[in-house]
Amino acid sequence: MAQFRLSDIKLVSTSGSGVQGNGGSVNPSISADGSMVAFRSFASDLVPGDTNQAPDLFVKNLVTGEIVRANTSSSGAQSNAPPEEFSYLSDDGKSVGFVSTASNLVPDDTNAVQDVFVKDLVNGKTMRVNTAADGTQANGDTMYRCPRMEPRLSSPASRRTLFPETPTVRPTFFSRTCGPALSAW
Repeated sequence: MAQFRLSDIKLVSTSGSGVQGNGGSVNPSISADGSMVAFRSFASDLVPGDTNQAPDLFVKNLVTGEIVRANTSSSGAQSNAPPEEFSYLSDDGKSVGFVSTASNLVPDDTNAVQDVFVKDLVNGKTMRVNTAADGTQANGDTMYRCPRMEPRLSSPASRRTLFPETPTVRPTFFSRTCGPALSAW
């Protein structure tokens, strides 16, 4: 069993200047070395410009104190829908995966269903990963499983769109390689 000292306990749901958030925070995901924590929060004062009046996904660097909102587009636009309950931080803390019905995180997201997104915390790029190799969107909700955010296509319609050769009798797991920038997945 690990031994902890009182001084090892840190309040994570704070702004970059250390001010405690004005709303509750839940469902943490921690990097392998413990230096980064992703969490969902109802606080609106953890980062400047949080005006969407919805819960958001944040990632806090426990070494530097820096905090970023992760459920944003590559250009930094805030999400038009909240992230689902859980997120998964990569082992190295450089990317975070989450599910959302937001339609403004990536261009041409017109399917109006839950999609799986990965935010590269180094370069700020947001990528939708539950698409077919040719870019075809899922036409049914996509869910995830921990700990590696491998998309699980949950509806027969979605499976037929993304993988026409896949039987539609039961839920099926798929994995997607996201490229060098997201190689931790």
